[in-house]
Amino acid sequence: GIRENCIKTAVGRLFSAHGEFCAWASTSAPTYLSRVQVPDLDSVVETGKKIANFGERLPYLKPHIVEPWSEVLTRIDRGGFQDIEDDRLIDFSLILALCGWEVGELEDTLVDVYSVRRLGVWNFVNIQDEDDIEETRRVAEEMGSSVDENKDYKPEGKEYLDPLEEHMTWHPLVHKMEGGTKTGWEHVISQLVEPDRDRSGDKSR
Repeated sequence: GIRENCIKTAVGRLFSAHGEFCAWASTSAPTYLSRVQVPDLDSVVETGKKIANFGERLPYLKPHIVEPWSEVLTRIDRGGFQDIEDDRLIDFSLILALCGWEVGELEDTLVDVYSVRRLGVWNFVNIQDEDDIEETRRVAEEMGSSVDENKDYKPEGKEYLDPLEEHMTWHPLVHKMEGGTKTGWEHVISQLVEPDRDRSGDKSR
């Protein structure tokens, strides 16, 4: 009947309406899209080294983005970054890798690990841009000009990158875990910082 045909059409659109590169288009509700995967730190380093090749063109990450990952960063072997003098470049590259990004096949792009979301790095305030912004403020202060901390000095058309907010809404890192106490990225941090306690509970009991 008409009702059954409408239902059939609607169900069909659940599959056909997905984007060209969306994994859901070929595999309905794949398990790996709903499961938070805690990355191996060695693989994070390898991915981070490739991301670091962007150099000063790499998007700048504000302190409130970096801070939650600070303890994880202290646990990562930086031996593979010995040729990089700017610690920010190392930190930002590793954080982007930890947040599920890698270098895309298209020039000057980052893609998520599912190859669904692609970012052009030119759309974001990069390390060089931020250095220029800080230099502008420094010169203004030396000349006795007042610096408005609330003024938006970033280049026109660019925004600061939030690597988690740029993920698709279904991405495991931005979803609440079962029980609703942690998001996926918070779970990743806890597993990398205190894996034993997070898995077995409070050992003091």
